[in-house]
Amino acid sequence: MIERYTRPAMGRVWSEERKYELWCQIEVLVLEAHAAAGTVPASSVGPVRAAPPPTPRAVAEIEAVTGHDVIAFLSAWADNTSPREAAAYVHFGMTSSDLLDTVLALQLAEATDLLAAGCTALVAALREHALAHAGTLRAGRTHGIHAEPDVWGHRVADFAFAIARCRDRLLRVRTAVAVGKLSGPVGTYSNIDPAIETRVLAGLGLRPADVATQVVFRDGIAEWVSVLALTATACEAVALEVRHGQRTEVAELAEPFGPGQKGSSAMPHKRNPVISERICGLARIVRAQVTPVLEGMPLWHERDISHSSTERVALPDAAIATDYLLAQTTGLVTGLEVDAARMRANLDQTRGLIYTSAVLLELVAAVPPGAVRCQARAGVRPARPADLTGAGRAASVLGQGQGALRDRRRRAAARRHRPHRRRLSMVPVECVARGYLAGSGLADYRRTGAVCGITLPPGLTDGSRLPEPVFTPATKAPRGEHDLNIGAAEVAERVGAGLAAELERITLAVYRRGAELAAARGIIVADTKIELGLDASGALLLADEVLTPDSSRFWPADQWAPGRSQPSFDKQYVRDWLTSAESGWDRQGSRPPPPLPADVVDRTRRSYVTAYERLTGLRWEKRLAGPGT
Repeated sequence: MIERYTRPAMGRVWSEERKYELWCQIEVLVLEAHAAAGTVPASSVGPVRAAPPPTPRAVAEIEAVTGHDVIAFLSAWADNTSPREAAAYVHFGMTSSDLLDTVLALQLAEATDLLAAGCTALVAALREHALAHAGTLRAGRTHGIHAEPDVWGHRVADFAFAIARCRDRLLRVRTAVAVGKLSGPVGTYSNIDPAIETRVLAGLGLRPADVATQVVFRDGIAEWVSVLALTATACEAVALEVRHGQRTEVAELAEPFGPGQKGSSAMPHKRNPVISERICGLARIVRAQVTPVLEGMPLWHERDISHSSTERVALPDAAIATDYLLAQTTGLVTGLEVDAARMRANLDQTRGLIYTSAVLLELVAAVPPGAVRCQARAGVRPARPADLTGAGRAASVLGQGQGALRDRRRRAAARRHRPHRRRLSMVPVECVARGYLAGSGLADYRRTGAVCGITLPPGLTDGSRLPEPVFTPATKAPRGEHDLNIGAAEVAERVGAGLAAELERITLAVYRRGAELAAARGIIVADTKIELGLDASGALLLADEVLTPDSSRFWPADQWAPGRSQPSFDKQYVRDWLTSAESGWDRQGSRPPPPLPADVVDRTRRSYVTAYERLTGLRWEKRLAGPGT
């Protein structure tokens, strides 16, 4: 992508310098794992780790001779290694695609995080704009023609939810692309131990491909670029609405326009919607990358490189353009000028014709028994706006119709917000999902190397991210007693195999969804607990709070550091105080816990409020001041 449309952070993800940094990082991790396993001399690790990455120029000079980028990189890096002999063990047991596909997975994950953050910023801008114009009347249009009265905030809210869904798709597809391989030539592990792959990829936050040949199958990458195309097109939808609204004959909306900005070299009066047009144009570039990447899925046998040249262009271009589009669309919405008076004038220009649906309902209600609906419709179907006559009678009927419509909407809203209560038979299992190692799960792992019978990779520590989220149920202990972790087999014995499988499916789905949403807001959901019950019909329903600081561990993502107790936005501070010497409470004894000091309550409350504000993007004080509180 040309520099004009490249933002610095996303540009760095796809830069040659960043790529070689990641190549060095992976090669060092593999070498360290080999040394720990005794397959290469431990003395080779230090010199290789200390060697600076080669410059893109140095690699390019060697590649001009070798015609092979990975060999050129390894040769240039070896030139930076002292003693050079230590570099002989770099790339031990690997094939080029082990390095290329694993680094690509890291780049795609980094790019996805930036894009998800961009979506979050755009959703916030759209939400604020929609709320600000919740009462700004305008003409809703279908086919470009006035259809029904609407408010501008409603239209913008539609865009906000669309971008939010795009963000959610990005978070889901991140899992599909955060997949590496270190399985050697054609993926047979003939020259490298699978334990090396497990250890290295876990340290990188990636998971091993379920199966890989010479390359990772490209369906995840194709899905990723398709999600980017959806995101870019949603941005285009926002821009297209602005372009229509800025037309001279509509004049309801206007893009930001700087003091020194010019519209035309020949027509100085013009104020053109150039930001919106740029967004619409670049969205085509993103969509154009979908088919070439899809066509990288079918390859000859275990691999050819027909996909490689395509991906070198398509993936950076799609990511950089989408990143730029999100930023441009956010700026467009933030600086958008809305002419509410013009919207109202346009709404009124048909002299009430836009209210015919309410008139139709009144006429249908008034026609004699046996009359057909089309007879009523005929009375409110003028050929032209000028044909509308009997303005006084129309205004009366329209007013009655609108009043009836408002009453119906109020009744429907009341029904939607009425609380529903249902008696449930509680499932006697605490359903816990963990994506990180902490608490009782950490204690189990330290004792057994497993959690609830699920064996985990060696070397994990306090706060380590697990390769995949795991279901770690616990007993539902009587009040005052402590839950105990149990295995899947025991859950099946207690509730039956079918229900046990459904408990696991729902719990992991809740965790993954919550973790995805929280990640976009800078919060790690380390684990969460839900409680489920069966209603009278046998339906399995959520029976208690979900994804709250009481039922989950929330960690600030920017402070996450495995190997220590993590800062948190949950009740961990209460746990820590209760188990400290200061509380004087014996957890194993029979005495109830002591009352919490005011400072413990206040600090815990503040962490809960922080979690609420980060996750929702709303101020806690506004919630307290809202209606009904």
